[in-house]
Amino acid sequence: MFIAASLYIPTHQFRGDQKIRYNGPTVGLGGGRRFQAFDARLTHDILDAGLEKILQVEHPLVRGATWAAFAAYQQFYFDGNKRSGRYTMNAVGMSHGFDAILIPASQKAAYERIVVDALETDDLTAHIRFLLDLYRD
Repeated sequence: MFIAASLYIPTHQFRGDQKIRYNGPTVGLGGGRRFQAFDARLTHDILDAGLEKILQVEHPLVRGATWAAFAAYQQFYFDGNKRSGRYTMNAVGMSHGFDAILIPASQKAAYERIVVDALETDDLTAHIRFLLDLYRD
């Protein structure tokens, strides 16, 4: 991705484009806990099915926040999933005239806890709600 180009992080490398079997990353959750992402061979199918449902969400901010939570949970890229998800969320909202949703530094720890909770429970509701609660208008 252009936005992260100077970070030298392979955010643009889609896991589903791997030619060999790849079980997916394990994401450290703290305290020795890990989240195992799905087999990379399923990436395109999961992306397509998720997008089909997300695109049915009428309100742009809710649609964008849902995408951000979905992208962070599914781990589509080798790195930068939360960041890429939030960039897309803001592109969707801003393209419909809404201001960007930003996570203040004072909320970073709370956001990380919400993401870990979503990974552990398979429930994205609190993640989506957290992002929407940050919207100021």
